[in-house]
Amino acid sequence: MKRVLLLLAPLALGACAATAADSEPPEDAKCVVSVEPQMRMVTFAAPAGLADGVTSLFFSEPPTVQPGDLVRLDTSGGGKEPAVVRLEAASERCTTVLHQATGHH
Repeated sequence: MKRVLLLLAPLALGACAATAADSEPPEDAKCVVSVEPQMRMVTFAAPAGLADGVTSLFFSEPPTVQPGDLVRLDTSGGGKEPAVVRLEAASERCTTVLHQATGHH
């Protein structure tokens, strides 16, 4: 009986890890809505949709992100431009906001 429980323990831990990854994104997470490399501009919106508006930021060097990426803007650099930290590439959490943005163009 103890052997069976020991063998099942890694499976239970794996299941916990899988559900943790599926949890809600951090409160400050944003979806990349569009990238304009010529203008060095990236537009972001909340994963819930465009109801709260969008934020467009200009960068001295455009970050390597794509529409649909879930990111966090790191503003801890003081007066410098924010760093874009990719949380998830081509995130399913950004599907709704991308469809809404496509309808507005």
